[in-house]
Amino acid sequence: EEAVSLHASLDPDLIVMDAQMPRLDGLGATRRIRRNSADQQSPWIVALTAGATVADRAEALEAGMNDFLTKPLQLTQLSKALDRASRALRGTRVKC
Repeated sequence: EEAVSLHASLDPDLIVMDAQMPRLDGLGATRRIRRNSADQQSPWIVALTAGATVADRAEALEAGMNDFLTKPLQLTQLSKALDRASRALRGTRVKC
């Protein structure tokens, strides 16, 4: 709920969203943010989760997340995700 509220007031370019949060999980928060956004690619939302299955990734992307990272987070994974976000937000084609 806090992420949804902060999105409305801060208008960030990028959100790293934990998929498993109390009360409103990251998938639900992403769905709310997407409903409230005119541009479905901005903000760029990166899922961060301990769930590393193909189904977990598909569920995150279906909810409107743009990318998917697993815990424990590695610096190289984060760096590549930030590069993909930067290219996407500048309008360059990316594959996640």
